[in-house]
Amino acid sequence: MAGRVVYAALETQFPLGGIRVLSQQVELLRAAGVEAYRWTPTAGFRYQWFDDTVPTLSGMNLELGEDDVLVVPEVAVVPDKDPAQGAHSVIYSQGHYITFLGTADLDPYPGWAARPALWTVSQAGAHMLRRALPGYEPHLVPPVIDTDRFRPADKVRRVAWMSRRRPMESTLLRRLLRSTHAARACELHDINGVSHEEVARVLSRLRCSSP
Repeated sequence: MAGRVVYAALETQFPLGGIRVLSQQVELLRAAGVEAYRWTPTAGFRYQWFDDTVPTLSGMNLELGEDDVLVVPEVAVVPDKDPAQGAHSVIYSQGHYITFLGTADLDPYPGWAARPALWTVSQAGAHMLRRALPGYEPHLVPPVIDTDRFRPADKVRRVAWMSRRRPMESTLLRRLLRSTHAARACELHDINGVSHEEVARVLSRLRCSSP
Protein backbone atom coordinates (compact mmCIF):
# COMPACT_ATOMS: atom_id res chain seq x y z
CA MET A 1 0.00 0.00 0.00
CA ALA A 2 1.36 3.44 -0.98
CA GLY A 3 2.35 5.74 1.83
CA ARG A 4 1.98 9.46 2.34
CA VAL A 5 3.96 12.25 0.71
CA VAL A 6 4.77 14.91 3.31
CA TYR A 7 6.34 18.27 2.45
CA ALA A 8 8.26 19.97 5.27
CA ALA A 9 7.73 23.75 5.15
CA LEU A 10 9.23 26.75 6.90
CA GLU A 11 6.95 28.77 9.16
CA THR A 12 7.18 32.35 7.94
CA GLN A 13 4.68 35.07 7.11
CA PHE A 14 7.08 36.62 4.61
CA PRO A 15 5.95 35.74 1.06
CA LEU A 16 8.19 33.02 -0.38
CA GLY A 17 7.48 31.50 -3.76
CA GLY A 18 9.03 28.20 -2.71
CA ILE A 19 6.37 27.71 -0.05
CA ARG A 20 3.66 28.38 -2.62
CA VAL A 21 5.23 25.73 -4.86
CA LEU A 22 5.28 23.13 -2.05
CA SER A 23 1.68 23.90 -1.16
CA GLN A 24 0.60 23.69 -4.80
CA GLN A 25 2.24 20.31 -5.17
CA VAL A 26 0.35 18.98 -2.15
CA GLU A 27 -2.89 20.11 -3.78
CA LEU A 28 -1.98 18.56 -7.14
CA LEU A 29 -0.99 15.24 -5.56
CA ARG A 30 -4.21 15.05 -3.58
CA ALA A 31 -6.20 15.82 -6.74
CA ALA A 32 -4.41 12.85 -8.34
CA GLY A 33 -5.42 10.57 -5.46
CA VAL A 34 -2.15 10.66 -3.49
CA GLU A 35 -2.30 11.12 0.29
CA ALA A 36 -0.18 14.26 0.56
CA TYR A 37 0.31 16.82 3.35
CA ARG A 38 2.33 19.84 4.28
CA TRP A 39 4.10 19.65 7.65
CA THR A 40 4.82 22.57 9.98
CA PRO A 41 5.74 22.22 13.67
CA THR A 42 3.16 24.63 15.16
CA ALA A 43 -0.36 23.26 15.54
CA GLY A 44 -2.87 25.29 13.57
CA PHE A 45 -0.23 27.24 11.66
CA ARG A 46 -1.50 28.82 8.45
CA TYR A 47 0.13 31.20 6.01
CA GLN A 48 -1.62 34.56 5.97
CA TRP A 49 -0.24 35.83 2.66
CA PHE A 50 -2.23 33.47 0.43
CA ASP A 51 -5.44 31.48 0.64
CA ASP A 52 -4.03 28.56 2.59
CA THR A 53 -6.32 25.52 2.72
CA VAL A 54 -3.66 22.83 2.25
CA PRO A 55 -4.07 19.74 4.49
CA THR A 56 -1.39 20.10 7.16
CA LEU A 57 0.30 17.90 9.75
CA SER A 58 1.85 19.53 12.81
CA GLY A 59 4.10 18.78 15.77
CA MET A 60 7.81 18.99 16.45
CA ASN A 61 8.09 15.26 15.72
CA LEU A 62 6.42 13.41 12.89
CA GLU A 63 6.04 9.65 12.81
CA LEU A 64 6.74 8.24 9.37
CA GLY A 65 6.06 4.76 8.07
CA GLU A 66 8.40 2.83 5.81
CA ASP A 67 6.25 3.68 2.77
CA ASP A 68 6.06 7.41 3.53
CA VAL A 69 8.08 10.03 1.64
CA LEU A 70 9.35 13.20 3.34
CA VAL A 71 10.24 16.12 1.04
CA VAL A 72 12.68 18.60 2.61
CA PRO A 73 13.69 22.03 1.18
CA GLU A 74 17.38 22.37 0.36
CA VAL A 75 17.86 25.12 2.96
CA ALA A 76 16.46 22.88 5.73
CA VAL A 77 19.05 20.12 5.30
CA VAL A 78 20.95 19.51 8.56
CA PRO A 79 24.25 17.60 8.21
CA ASP A 80 24.17 14.08 9.63
CA LYS A 81 20.55 14.55 10.83
CA ASP A 82 18.37 12.25 8.76
CA PRO A 83 14.81 13.61 9.21
CA ALA A 84 13.12 10.51 7.81
CA GLN A 85 14.83 7.49 9.34
CA GLY A 86 12.99 4.36 8.28
CA ALA A 87 11.14 6.18 5.50
CA HIS A 88 12.03 7.66 2.12
CA SER A 89 13.41 11.18 1.83
CA VAL A 90 13.73 13.77 -0.92
CA ILE A 91 15.74 17.00 -0.97
CA TYR A 92 13.90 19.52 -3.14
CA SER A 93 16.26 22.19 -4.45
CA GLN A 94 14.30 25.18 -5.72
CA GLY A 95 17.43 27.36 -5.55
CA HIS A 96 20.33 25.23 -6.76
CA TYR A 97 22.85 27.99 -5.94
CA ILE A 98 21.91 27.79 -2.22
CA THR A 99 21.72 23.99 -2.00
CA PHE A 100 24.95 23.80 0.03
CA LEU A 101 24.33 26.86 2.17
CA GLY A 102 24.65 24.93 5.45
CA THR A 103 26.55 21.90 4.17
CA ALA A 104 29.47 23.48 2.29
CA ASP A 105 32.19 20.87 2.87
CA LEU A 106 30.08 17.89 3.85
CA ASP A 107 31.15 14.71 2.09
CA PRO A 108 29.25 12.58 1.41
CA TYR A 109 26.25 14.89 1.14
CA PRO A 110 23.97 15.11 3.14
CA GLY A 111 25.46 12.66 5.62
CA TRP A 112 22.24 10.73 6.18
CA ALA A 113 21.99 6.98 6.76
CA ALA A 114 20.20 6.50 3.43
CA ARG A 115 20.81 8.58 0.33
CA PRO A 116 17.79 10.78 -0.43
CA ALA A 117 16.34 11.41 -3.86
CA LEU A 118 17.13 14.83 -5.30
CA TRP A 119 14.59 17.08 -7.05
CA THR A 120 15.14 20.44 -8.68
CA VAL A 121 13.00 22.94 -10.59
CA SER A 122 15.17 23.74 -13.62
CA GLN A 123 17.50 22.25 -16.19
CA ALA A 124 20.24 24.57 -14.89
CA GLY A 125 19.72 23.18 -11.39
CA ALA A 126 19.82 19.60 -12.61
CA HIS A 127 23.04 20.28 -14.55
CA MET A 128 24.78 21.92 -11.58
CA LEU A 129 23.68 19.32 -9.03
CA ARG A 130 24.70 16.47 -11.31
CA ARG A 131 28.22 17.91 -11.48
CA ALA A 132 28.42 18.88 -7.80
CA LEU A 133 27.11 15.52 -6.55
CA PRO A 134 28.52 12.69 -8.67
CA GLY A 135 26.39 9.60 -8.25
CA TYR A 136 23.16 11.55 -7.84
CA GLU A 137 20.69 11.87 -10.68
CA PRO A 138 18.53 14.95 -10.03
CA HIS A 139 14.90 14.67 -11.08
CA LEU A 140 13.34 17.68 -12.76
CA VAL A 141 10.16 18.69 -10.89
CA PRO A 142 9.25 22.15 -12.21
CA PRO A 143 6.49 24.29 -10.70
CA VAL A 144 3.17 24.49 -12.52
CA ILE A 145 2.49 27.92 -14.02
CA ASP A 146 -0.94 29.42 -13.42
CA THR A 147 -1.58 30.69 -16.96
CA ASP A 148 -4.81 32.40 -15.88
CA ARG A 149 -2.73 34.70 -13.68
CA PHE A 150 0.69 34.72 -15.36
CA ARG A 151 -0.17 35.84 -18.87
CA PRO A 152 1.00 38.64 -21.18
CA ALA A 153 -0.50 42.11 -20.85
CA ASP A 154 0.25 45.53 -22.34
CA LYS A 155 3.98 46.12 -22.05
CA VAL A 156 5.80 48.90 -20.24
CA ARG A 157 9.51 49.66 -20.01
CA ARG A 158 10.40 47.82 -16.83
CA VAL A 159 13.19 45.71 -15.33
CA ALA A 160 12.17 43.36 -12.51
CA TRP A 161 14.31 41.22 -10.25
CA MET A 162 14.22 39.29 -6.97
CA SER A 163 16.78 40.88 -4.65
CA ARG A 164 16.45 38.20 -1.96
CA ARG A 165 17.89 35.51 -4.22
CA ARG A 166 21.29 37.10 -4.81
CA PRO A 167 21.49 40.26 -2.70
CA MET A 168 25.08 41.23 -3.56
CA GLU A 169 24.49 40.87 -7.29
CA SER A 170 21.15 42.66 -6.89
CA THR A 171 22.81 45.73 -5.41
CA LEU A 172 25.32 45.81 -8.24
CA LEU A 173 22.56 45.34 -10.84
CA ARG A 174 20.53 48.21 -9.42
CA ARG A 175 23.55 50.55 -9.51
CA LEU A 176 24.50 49.55 -13.03
CA LEU A 177 20.96 50.07 -14.30
CA ARG A 178 20.65 53.47 -12.65
CA SER A 179 23.83 54.63 -14.38
CA THR A 180 22.84 53.33 -17.82
CA HIS A 181 21.16 55.77 -20.18
CA ALA A 182 18.79 53.20 -21.69
CA ALA A 183 17.79 51.80 -18.30
CA ARG A 184 16.96 55.23 -16.85
CA ALA A 185 13.88 55.22 -19.05
CA CYS A 186 12.69 51.99 -17.43
CA GLU A 187 10.94 51.26 -14.18
CA LEU A 188 13.16 49.32 -11.79
CA HIS A 189 10.97 46.93 -9.83
CA ASP A 190 12.20 44.69 -6.99
CA ILE A 191 9.60 41.94 -6.53
CA ASN A 192 11.02 40.73 -3.22
CA GLY A 193 8.34 40.38 -0.54
CA VAL A 194 5.37 41.31 -2.71
CA SER A 195 2.25 39.20 -3.16
CA HIS A 196 1.85 36.43 -5.73
CA GLU A 197 -0.75 38.55 -7.51
CA GLU A 198 1.56 41.58 -7.63
CA VAL A 199 4.42 39.49 -9.01
CA ALA A 200 2.12 38.27 -11.78
CA ARG A 201 1.00 41.83 -12.55
CA VAL A 202 4.57 43.14 -12.74
CA LEU A 203 5.90 40.30 -14.87
CA SER A 204 2.95 40.34 -17.26
CA ARG A 205 3.86 43.84 -18.42
CA LEU A 206 7.61 43.33 -18.45
CA ARG A 207 9.55 44.87 -21.31
CA CYS A 208 12.67 46.96 -21.44
CA SER A 209 14.89 47.42 -24.47
CA SER A 210 17.23 50.04 -25.84
CA PRO A 211 15.59 52.71 -28.03
